[in-house]
Amino acid sequence: MRIQHWILLICTIQLISGCRSSKKKSEEATPPSAESEASKETMTPTADAEAVPQAVDTPVHANPYETHWGYGDEDGPAKWSNLKEEYSLCEKGKLQSPINLKWSKPQANTRSIEFDYKDAPLQVVDNGHTVQVLFPEGSYAYFGGKKYELVQMHFHSSSEHTLSGNQLPMEAHIVHKNELGQLAVIGVFLIEGRFNPFIDKVWSHIPEVKNSERLVPQLMINAKDIIPDRLTYYFYVGSLTTPPCTEGVRWQMLNTPVEVSRDQIVTFRKLYSNNARPVQPINNRNVVNY
Repeated sequence: MRIQHWILLICTIQLISGCRSSKKKSEEATPPSAESEASKETMTPTADAEAVPQAVDTPVHANPYETHWGYGDEDGPAKWSNLKEEYSLCEKGKLQSPINLKWSKPQANTRSIEFDYKDAPLQVVDNGHTVQVLFPEGSYAYFGGKKYELVQMHFHSSSEHTLSGNQLPMEAHIVHKNELGQLAVIGVFLIEGRFNPFIDKVWSHIPEVKNSERLVPQLMINAKDIIPDRLTYYFYVGSLTTPPCTEGVRWQMLNTPVEVSRDQIVTFRKLYSNNARPVQPINNRNVVNY
């Protein structure tokens, strides 16, 4: 579907004037909850005796997915609660995510989002369920003045949240945690359009083997480069969209989509053609459009 159609669709749904995609520029030399050891780099001498660091794929040592789950008929979302007792919220929870976001009149923005994201070396994980980018300590987002540390980013195809019933090509989740262990997620809709330099950096260094990670210390990235210019968003309290479906997650689903190319969408779908949980009942939750 052409980018003009997506933009028209989303602008119509949101009634947002000036809807536009992120126009971030990449820098040439300038990444879950899963915690893992940073991979070690090998030093390979060149002809002039200079040492060049080479990225090495390393198995994920602390794999949180000891119980198999997925998106198929036997291990998919409808069966998650049967796989393990700790996954019971996936069926019994009343604050589950994702949800369908219906248009509502925008409110005065009393919950601004501010960013203090630092450049960090790219660290990419393929955990068997999605592609993740891990971030070291030191980057933060402030939601209504409350501080949360940036932890990781991951991707879904197609989008998990829907806009007035419309599913978009992809969705990125940028996960944060505060000092109390509470989670806040920024959701970004990804639609077909122009080539995205940030996504290219990540896709170009996905590990070749699942359940492994790749650290590219010479390549610096910044999570702000996947954030659109316009920061209007839907806020609600929900859950993780994967087991154990933990509730109490504070969601900020951005209204403005970010463009990625058709080839970039296809590249991800070759790895994960469908890793999106279906929408869940809202159950009279308060969803506010800021």
